[in-house]
Amino acid sequence: MVSKVLLDTDILSELLRGRSPAVRDRVASYLKQHDALTICSLTVAEIVKGLEKRAAPAQAKRFRDALPSMEVIGFGLGAAMLAGKIFAALDQVGQPIGRIDPLIAATAIHERLALATGNVAHYRRIQELGFDLSIEDWKTQG
Repeated sequence: MVSKVLLDTDILSELLRGRSPAVRDRVASYLKQHDALTICSLTVAEIVKGLEKRAAPAQAKRFRDALPSMEVIGFGLGAAMLAGKIFAALDQVGQPIGRIDPLIAATAIHERLALATGNVAHYRRIQELGFDLSIEDWKTQG
C-alpha cells in the first residue's frame, strides 16, 4: 500500500502541464490506492499565482474544475507554529528556501504526511536541521 502524501506545488504543476511521464505514472499509481490527490491551500495559491502571471484563463479554469476532486488541507495554527521554527532554523544557517516551501513542509510534517516533490535537495535542508519531514521524489521513475 502506498502511503498518503502531500503533493508539493512542483508536482501538481508538472501534472497540470502533462509533460512529465514520471509524474503522470506516479500519480496514476497513487490514485489506484487513494481516492484523491492531497494538496495544501498554499499550493492552490502558488498555482493560481502562476496561472494569473501567465494570463492563462483556459488552464485556470481547468485547475478550478479539478479542485473539487482533490483533498485541500488548510494552513492552520499548528503548521504555522512549526513553519516559524523552520524559517528561523533555515535563516540561522543561512539557507533560506523561499517563502512558501517552509509553509508546505510544515503542513506535511504537522499532518504526518510525506511530501511528494521534485525539489528533494531543496527540502532536504529542512531534514538536515532535524525536522521530521519525509520526502518522496516524484520526478524520477520508480
